[in-house]
Amino acid sequence: CQTYENWELILVHDGPGKVELPNDKRIKYFETKERAGNWGHSIRSEWLQNIVGDYVVITNPDNYHTPNYIEAMLKGFKPGIVAVYCSHMVHSYIQWKIIATSLKRGFLDCAGVMLKLDNAKKVGWSNVTDHSADWFFFNDMISEYGAKSFYKVEGCLLIHN
Repeated sequence: CQTYENWELILVHDGPGKVELPNDKRIKYFETKERAGNWGHSIRSEWLQNIVGDYVVITNPDNYHTPNYIEAMLKGFKPGIVAVYCSHMVHSYIQWKIIATSLKRGFLDCAGVMLKLDNAKKVGWSNVTDHSADWFFFNDMISEYGAKSFYKVEGCLLIHN
């Protein structure tokens, strides 16, 4: 339901499973032979290096992106910017309240960040065991490119369940 229509969803299911998908050629489905059960982090590490494109959003099935998510996020990419993130999100961890995001652990969710794929590949998703592995990935991106390379897009564009 995105207003921006030029996207591709690469869905990687953690372990064998039966998944019903809409009939949409932009959606590609893969599954691992065995379930890793680590919040999908090992899958992210592997697939981040194998996908092709300009930008990537790493997300889970319990996230809802507003219909203008992609369109709004793409507008944030200006020279020197390697990642954009929405300024606010709703999160189930804090009783469904709207929270302001920031470049700190616990205040940024991987589903609320869009990255330039080449830059993300260069840094790599190295932590596959910690629940906060997405934060460590973003922190590695910040260490490599600087906090000013992350641009905050105004809007509550993500609901995390």
